[in-house]
Amino acid sequence: MPSPGALRRAERLNKALKRLERLLEKSLDEILENEEEPILEREVEVAIQSLLDLGEQVISLAGFPSPSVPK
Repeated sequence: MPSPGALRRAERLNKALKRLERLLEKSLDEILENEEEPILEREVEVAIQSLLDLGEQVISLAGFPSPSVPK
């Protein structure tokens, strides 16, 4: 069974993807005219971070060391 943290991340990813799908129904001009570019950027950021977090958890559960992140 997935951990509560993994479930929350998966739910957040799902929400971000649904918002992105709605934005994809619009043209770029519409997005820019409605000043939705920051929303688009944020949802992409949330989706990517959720995938990274979930991937790190999978790596950890598989017994591999956590990948180091360059600072």
